[in-house]
Amino acid sequence: MLGFIKLSLVGLGISTHSGIASKVLNTLRENNIPYYMITSSEISISLTIDAQDKEKAIQVLGKAFDL
Repeated sequence: MLGFIKLSLVGLGISTHSGIASKVLNTLRENNIPYYMITSSEISISLTIDAQDKEKAIQVLGKAFDL
């Protein structure tokens, strides 16, 4: 599969807990998932990743945040 997807993490805790963005980026890096454009707001962090990494990214981030 070619292309990109936008992966978003949304939650009120993003603005009240420090280190969330760092944890997201480190988790992806440690699992060899490249990320590109990053945007954030008070309640969300969005990244562009390769479409082929979608399932892996969901799994590793879910595990990192105990979801």
